[in-house]
Amino acid sequence: RRRRQQRQQGAGAGGAVPPPVPSTGLPSIVIFPVVGGVALLGIILLVIAINSASGPNIEKRLDNAIAAGRIFAPANENAHDLYFQLKNSGASEATLRPYREKLLPLLTNQKLQLIRNFMVPGSDDPPAEDWQAAYQSLQFAVELTPDDSSLLARRLYCEGRLAYLANDEDRAIQIWTRAADADKTWPLPVNGIGLIYTARKKYPDARRYYFEAVRRDANW
Repeated sequence: RRRRQQRQQGAGAGGAVPPPVPSTGLPSIVIFPVVGGVALLGIILLVIAINSASGPNIEKRLDNAIAAGRIFAPANENAHDLYFQLKNSGASEATLRPYREKLLPLLTNQKLQLIRNFMVPGSDDPPAEDWQAAYQSLQFAVELTPDDSSLLARRLYCEGRLAYLANDEDRAIQIWTRAADADKTWPLPVNGIGLIYTARKKYPDARRYYFEAVRRDANW
């Protein structure tokens, strides 16, 4: 009864409840896709702008690093890091090839000459830091030309030489074996293994490696 009275009082107090006011804006189902589409377009344009700006910028920085001889330092502004930034940005082969042609002589000329000098009978053994520098440079060269087995063999020889100088002869033998397999015409790695076996007084093994070195190079 009380609820019936309240309904009667409400009806008599002022009339009917006004109808809802219709919205004058676009339906949300239309607004959200439009806003989302604009945001996505903005992101795409931003990515395009960044890529178009970063490519030439990396190339300029790489040119400067090569001209200044900054091959491995300082961080992020050296030729090694910048080359791979450029490569990973999607640079074409036509863009990358000239940089390889500039870098390879800088990485290999002096380091390969160090190895050739070391192969001369009676020559001095370069210090460990020279072998380390040769290893680092030839490693970069191998990264630039992964199909060059000759460069790989010489990079491995430098790595094995560092192990040998650190008195890790077993590791030196393992690495020099890989170097010998990479370039089957090069006598230096197998000769090095022969020297280790000679020092260990394992003469039959040493003789086998010495003969292999001579077979590879009759003038050895």
